[in-house]
Amino acid sequence: MDSVASETRCPSPLGGGGGVLLAVMDRRLRFLGWTPAAVSLTGLAAADVLGRCLYDVFPEAPGTAAESQYFEALRTGRPVSIVTQLDGVRREIAAWLRGERLHLWLSPMPPDSGPHRRTQQHRTIP
Repeated sequence: MDSVASETRCPSPLGGGGGVLLAVMDRRLRFLGWTPAAVSLTGLAAADVLGRCLYDVFPEAPGTAAESQYFEALRTGRPVSIVTQLDGVRREIAAWLRGERLHLWLSPMPPDSGPHRRTQQHRTIP
């Protein structure tokens, strides 16, 4: 987790501030990193998530927009995002591939943003 923890300081693909790294997965959608923000959001401890597949941790994931976007990010290497309601707050979850790791970021949505905004700014993160 040390290398994952250091990645929380990488710029978010969402542009602007306010985003926080939630998790890091490999290409097989196994969790390699699970941050305190993810623990706070889901109530799941890192020990219960790390090394496990997305589908084992979240059995409702198959067929969701999030799953589709994660595969899009893995296929294209470009950042993608979805808008969702979490705890009554509209939030954007962005995924982008950095090396062989899929990073998941969470950001609150600005009040004036559209309902299904995709990340427009695609950039390479060193």
